[in-house]
Amino acid sequence: MSNRVLVVAPSHGGVFLRSVNSFHAPENVVFDVASIHGAAYTSEGLASASNGRLKLWPVLVDGIEHKWFTVKAGSAEIDLTSYMGVLFLDPLFISGGFMRHRLWGQKKGICPRFLEGAEGYFSAAEVKEVFHDANIISSAQWFEIFKAWRVGTFEVLGAIRSLNESIPILLTPPVSPPLHQKPGLYAFYYRQEQRYVGQRLSEKFGCEYFLQPDFTLNPNLTTLDEYHAPPPDPHHPSEKYYHEIVRRIDFENFQWTGSSLDRSSEASGTA
Repeated sequence: MSNRVLVVAPSHGGVFLRSVNSFHAPENVVFDVASIHGAAYTSEGLASASNGRLKLWPVLVDGIEHKWFTVKAGSAEIDLTSYMGVLFLDPLFISGGFMRHRLWGQKKGICPRFLEGAEGYFSAAEVKEVFHDANIISSAQWFEIFKAWRVGTFEVLGAIRSLNESIPILLTPPVSPPLHQKPGLYAFYYRQEQRYVGQRLSEKFGCEYFLQPDFTLNPNLTTLDEYHAPPPDPHHPSEKYYHEIVRRIDFENFQWTGSSLDRSSEASGTA
């Protein structure tokens, strides 16, 4: 059995690589990181499958060319048979100008499903205010918007699955906003978005996912400072965060072993 893991990531793939180098990777596990700027995942043409290989391509977004990290030519051909599994750092990563700042911040698309249970963390008045003058959408409508926005994410997953139906794919969680960003209810909403995306991608691509562990969170679901990159970074994890994530993955069976606020312990509620 191979001891290599393919890590597909947005720009914080570099943080992941520094983490496993700084804190020491699990024994006998080798990580190959393929990383590209997060904006690239909003573009078509990011990935394809050809001649039995996963092909990752540079893309042009808003006039800027984005290339894959560690690949000199900016593209890559990857033989998936060389890997025991895939860690994908992108799919649950929803923070961004469109989904967070327009749909949520400008109330262009608020999904009530993602606020079910929020009264356990926030007052009823705070929850009610979110819906004031908001455009209400269903979770299905929200997912179609997400799918159109993160089209490159679906291309990468689709290409992997077209080449190998059985290789394990583990979707690793991003970090919620830290306390100093004062996200309020969005910290709760963001978590429910992640769960819903994880469920849908699991159904479509046969992935496994888990949510941000509770020991990295404040009681209001914001991220503890030590697990979030320092200001002014808006949404990237720290090296310590990835260290804690990696050491809770059973690489022999390629699955998450942590308890806490992950999928298995949150099967009720909005799931």
